[in-house]
Order: sequence, then C-alpha cells, then structure tokens
Amino acid sequence: MRDTGDELSSQGISEPEFSYFQVQSFWGVTKHMGGQKATEELVELCHIGKDKYVLEIGSGVGTTAVYLAKRHGCRVVGVDISERMVEWARKRAKRQGLEDRVEFRVADAQDLPFEDGLFDAAI
Repeated sequence: MRDTGDELSSQGISEPEFSYFQVQSFWGVTKHMGGQKATEELVELCHIGKDKYVLEIGSGVGTTAVYLAKRHGCRVVGVDISERMVEWARKRAKRQGLEDRVEFRVADAQDLPFEDGLFDAAI
C-alpha cells in the first residue's frame, strides 16, 4: 500500500520535489531508449559521418553526442533544457578530449536558437 501525501505529511515526511528528469540530472545519468543499437540506426538513417554537423535534441548528460563525435568523427551540438544536464555533458566531453568537436547548450526543443539548414542531421 502506498502512502498518500496527507499520510506522509502527518508523519513529517514531505513529498519529493524532484521530477524524474531532475533526479536524473542530480545523479548525472540518463536513459536512452533503444540504447546504442538505436543510435547506430539513426547514424545510418541520417548518414552521419566524418565532416557532418549534427544537432542532438535532448542530449542529457552527453553520452550520445560524445559517442557520435568519437566513433563517427562528426561535430555535434547537444541541447538540453536542463542546465545541470548540460554541465554534466560538458564535463563528459572534456574528459574525452572532445571539446573541439562537441558543444552543449541549454535550449528548449520547441524554440531552438539555430538558423534553418545549419545542421546536416538532427536527432
């Protein structure tokens, strides 16, 4: 049986203030549905390779963006709405020595700050 908010309050326990994504950003982890297999399918479908410029929307902690740059030699801009996720992603790119090929920005997927036609692929 699960406690309701009122039952928790009466016990002096507050409900969590974190959303699912806030918890992920706190721990620096994300769940990529389909995993590496799905990423490789996108690489093939989008013709991602060396000298391509790729936008990853919802980049989370940067795992996919860093992987794409390292494995496929492309340049990647990752955007995420969470500043904390972007911080984790920047650290990942730096640890991998890919700051020159991977950039991360805070941005809303519904209002991207890029001109049309800038990227060769968006995932």
